Amino acid sequence: MKGLTLKSRIILLIAAGVLLLIAIIWSFFTNETGELSRIARIINSYGYDIDIGDIYPADTQDDATIEEMLEGEYLSDIVSKSREAGFPSDTMRRGDIVQLLIALDDYKVITLFMVDGDIELAFIQIPGEDQVLRLGE
Repeated sequence: MKGLTLKSRIILLIAAGVLLLIAIIWSFFTNETGELSRIARIINSYGYDIDIGDIYPADTQDDATIEEMLEGEYLSDIVSKSREAGFPSDTMRRGDIVQLLIALDDYKVITLFMVDGDIELAFIQIPGEDQVLRLGE
């Protein structure tokens, strides 16, 4: 900062402080209003207490269907439990698919399939078992 006047240094420090404050506020709002926050709020409406750090992306496929991704799985039970929880559950809906996983404390895993940004299919699986549960169960 050699060659800058005291006034210039103070102005630069104030500007840096303002930018830092804006970045902190921006970070707060994107965490509170972002896509993962929206998903966490939906899942928490079923009685869970998760935050965005609990949500893990497991798989993505462009221009696909959930049925193609879950080929060979027990789809009828999955669709039934997902519909019981109020999700559309159209496994033939084509679009950009993201599979998200949320580990629960009791060794269960919430599995979400999003199609073009909307939760299409949601259910709970118990690792090592073929049983599926609906959200909130």
